Amino acid sequence: MPNNVHSGAIAAFIEVSGSAAAVLGAGNLSIAGCATTQLNITFLSLGDSRYLDANATIVHRTGTQAVVDVTITSDDGRPIAKATTVCRIFEKRAVVPAPPVSFFRPFVVQNSGDQRNAR
Repeated sequence: MPNNVHSGAIAAFIEVSGSAAAVLGAGNLSIAGCATTQLNITFLSLGDSRYLDANATIVHRTGTQAVVDVTITSDDGRPIAKATTVCRIFEKRAVVPAPPVSFFRPFVVQNSGDQRNAR
């Protein structure tokens, strides 16, 4: 069947959808991104439709973690997969300006002659 979607592609779609919901659902501009720490998927039917839709809902959120339920459906509304993903959220780090160039001392290599007898 030419329209079958591989389960690995569906898993990747779930992971991206869950991560997007975790980051965008925060409403906080200080978030840099997230990393999926857990992903549980139940495949319900064959992904044999031309298009798949993802519906991601945040079910629990703390300052550093979000739990997201994701449902994948076919273009006719048939459920393809249900998943729960846990995302670790990272905030942007404050940028500290570099010190002025004069702060650094130049590094000079000195040749001290024969190093075998030096102490």
